[in-house]
Amino acid sequence: MSFNPAVAGGVNGSVAITDSAPDSPQTVALTGTRTLPLAISPATLPFGAVPVGTTSAAKTATLTNNESSTLDFSFAASGNYAIHTSGTTCGASLSSKASCNIAVTFAPTANGAINGAVTISDGTAFTPQLVPLSGTGTGGSTTPLSFTPNTVTYAGQTVGTASTAKTVTVKNTSASSLTVSGITWSGDFSAAPSGTTPCTASLVLVAGGSCTLSVTFAPALGTSGTINGSIIFADTAPVSQQILDVRGTAVLPLTFAPTTLTFGAAQTVGTASAAQTITLSNNLATTLNPVIAGSGDFAVVAGGLTPCTGTLNAHAKCTFTVTFTPSAVGTRASAITVSDTANPSVETLAVTGTGQ
Repeated sequence: MSFNPAVAGGVNGSVAITDSAPDSPQTVALTGTRTLPLAISPATLPFGAVPVGTTSAAKTATLTNNESSTLDFSFAASGNYAIHTSGTTCGASLSSKASCNIAVTFAPTANGAINGAVTISDGTAFTPQLVPLSGTGTGGSTTPLSFTPNTVTYAGQTVGTASTAKTVTVKNTSASSLTVSGITWSGDFSAAPSGTTPCTASLVLVAGGSCTLSVTFAPALGTSGTINGSIIFADTAPVSQQILDVRGTAVLPLTFAPTTLTFGAAQTVGTASAAQTITLSNNLATTLNPVIAGSGDFAVVAGGLTPCTGTLNAHAKCTFTVTFTPSAVGTRASAITVSDTANPSVETLAVTGTGQ
């Protein structure tokens, strides 16, 4: 028996054994966890308030190689954050099950909240992995550039896909001209010049002048939840870096509501429970044809208000029902699997119940 999950996190399943006994089939509950290639602890590094023009004490994140072989990788910090050489023990590779440290410092160049990330690229299907960074600059000069909107947010972007670009207007609010010398970004975010006056390196912005750029969010496989990042403008102003905060939420192609299913009341062995309804959502901009299957003591059928009976349109929802027929006394755990043509191609819903 093997375990080869397509996504990170906990996955439940079962093996059903059919025989001539009265309580056939018997099920063996299976559980497993797909860890990311690199485990990161802590998951985020908050720096709090730091005076402009100073550098914070270093904060450290520990990386552990969960793979069975040596992992080659690279890493870099963005914006007002930097890798602190003396506290960093990570190099270009890490042996199997070994750990190393990445130390990061924060040196804000302007007032206000500044997000960033350490981006770790390892060549696996789950790259890049991110260590979100946050901090606030205080007591310094006001940035010469303003952004409209001042924060760019993406809700529910499917992993492995790129968002629709969002336009940001950048304005020189100072009394003097400045020259944009570079535009960079962190992690799963990217920016490109756009519009009639695109923001480009070497662009001269006169006092009151504006330019525009397009920002996109493309969460990598293996990411989930809220991801913070930044678009970094370098220029010739005394405050030489300005930061546009960006954030997004990464989701799988298909999601379940509820996210897990428990049959609370004990169920008599050999009898079927009342059905519980699950809503399946297609988060992609394309249609899918999900194949839904129960396992062990749990059975599924299309049901509810919008039954899952074939094609599921882009951003549409459908419903199916689950029943629990315990084959033995005690806790019974398994999973509902949904197969499709997305990446990852199989997603699971953990289900549990108790037989009596």
